[in-house]
Amino acid sequence: MVKNAILSLFFLPNLLNTALERSELLDDVVDAIVDAFDGIIAWINYMLLYGLSTPMDPTPDADVRQAYFANAKILVMVLNFDPRCLDALCASPAAMDVVYKIWVTTGKKGQVFQQLESPYRPCPIVSLMAACWDLIPSNRAFGRRAAARGKELSPAIFSAMVDRSCQVGRFIDAGGSIADALSYFSALCDLAAHIQADTALQQIAIEEDLLEGMGATAMSIICKADATIGLQAIRCLMYAALSPCAGKRVRNLQEIIVVGWLSRYLKFVQQPLSPDALNTAILVAAQLEVMCCTHAEIPDRLYEELEPDSSATVNKLLDHPEQRFRDQWRSLLTALRWGTEVLTGVRGARKRFIPKNSDPFRSHRGPTLVKFCDYLSVRLHFSS
Repeated sequence: MVKNAILSLFFLPNLLNTALERSELLDDVVDAIVDAFDGIIAWINYMLLYGLSTPMDPTPDADVRQAYFANAKILVMVLNFDPRCLDALCASPAAMDVVYKIWVTTGKKGQVFQQLESPYRPCPIVSLMAACWDLIPSNRAFGRRAAARGKELSPAIFSAMVDRSCQVGRFIDAGGSIADALSYFSALCDLAAHIQADTALQQIAIEEDLLEGMGATAMSIICKADATIGLQAIRCLMYAALSPCAGKRVRNLQEIIVVGWLSRYLKFVQQPLSPDALNTAILVAAQLEVMCCTHAEIPDRLYEELEPDSSATVNKLLDHPEQRFRDQWRSLLTALRWGTEVLTGVRGARKRFIPKNSDPFRSHRGPTLVKFCDYLSVRLHFSS
């Protein structure tokens, strides 16, 4: 019976492909899967317990990692087959627990399972979590299940993500493909953005230092990548910090400003860029502007990193040959220069920019006397 169940489960992808090719079978196959969903989950859980990864090797000595990868791939195919299959999973606490079990289980070395070798891009386990979190209804179901299990599960969700991010960094250090590493990292960042959209999990993400861990991985990619891949890694990190689903940021997102990527960004944008890389550079600047305009701590941190009173920094950004890039950075620097006044009041903003016990204005003598408060104001207000 065990062997027949395993064979039936592993032939399930073939059945799904046949149903997609023959539309008259689609509804019947979906109904059969939904009716048997609890049984499918029970057998998957059995194989995860005993390491029964393939019909050819149904023994407790089979590679446990392969059991997790293989069953994750099967679940991804089932969930992507029809929305009713995802509904069946979200209605079953046991099914959600199996997904979380696949995500957080660690091996002998204390590391979560992740497949970093091609052709798995991204890892099947990451794809499974993404399939469960991409849609708003499933977001709520999985968030409620994680909250229901409380301290038993919620911290493990984020520590597993940080662990996977660190594994990508070690993959690069071992000579792995930078392009592959970006693919894995991008998938993790997308997933982080979706999970952080759940307000019940945001504080736990802070406590588990999620963004700090992912920022370190981003720097591993950026330091060894060309401008195109490096800028994409920065964009992915910013996306992980700015959850589009909730429109809110976790409180420690300013930590990603100081992981060292900003200086790399400035070097990248001084190089000739492809159209795609240029678009990515502009998007990163737009993401930073959102941070400056909506989060009170970000302008201070970014201002310190950019040192916009330095004419060299400002000139590099505002003298860029591409008009769209110049316009976006002009908008960002304006938000950086004045944005905090809206949030904290004029007095608080001036404390940051004007030295104590000093004249708030500086003078420039040319054809006429012009007074200004700093170099950034000159570039923003007196240059085209």
